[in-house]
Amino acid sequence: MSFSSTKLRLEIPMAHFERLPAALGAVVTDAPDGTRLLALPDMPGCAMRFLMREGAAHLIAVQLEGDVRGRFFQQVLGALMIEYRGDMDCEIKWAPRGGTSNVVVVNGETEDPLLMSLVAAKDRADGDSRVEELLSEARDAWAEYQKTKAGRGVRDV
Repeated sequence: MSFSSTKLRLEIPMAHFERLPAALGAVVTDAPDGTRLLALPDMPGCAMRFLMREGAAHLIAVQLEGDVRGRFFQQVLGALMIEYRGDMDCEIKWAPRGGTSNVVVVNGETEDPLLMSLVAAKDRADGDSRVEELLSEARDAWAEYQKTKAGRGVRDV
């Protein structure tokens, strides 16, 4: 696989960036130029290069060599682009078949088939958390109603 991009924008808050290695099974190393590399131990040809500034990690480069099945592209680069609402416009040449894909991600949204499942999962998780939030509010309102009713001596019939 070869990767070339005309646009890369991804900013990850420093507190989140520090938790990424454990969450992704990745390693972060300091590069001699002062940047930090995020990579998977079993995929040495794949990495994301970040510049640390203003309390955040800013993506400045991506290397995808030997990502034959697109695992790093989907599970690391794509997942982070979607989770942190990044922008990417890139061309991927798949080896050994030689096919080419143009992938566009705008504010964490994409129509790329490899990344669509990630968008759907994030949308589902966002919806699930909103449902939980509404249920919690309903439980709190019900409990308050019960307290108020008990304070007035009102009983259900």
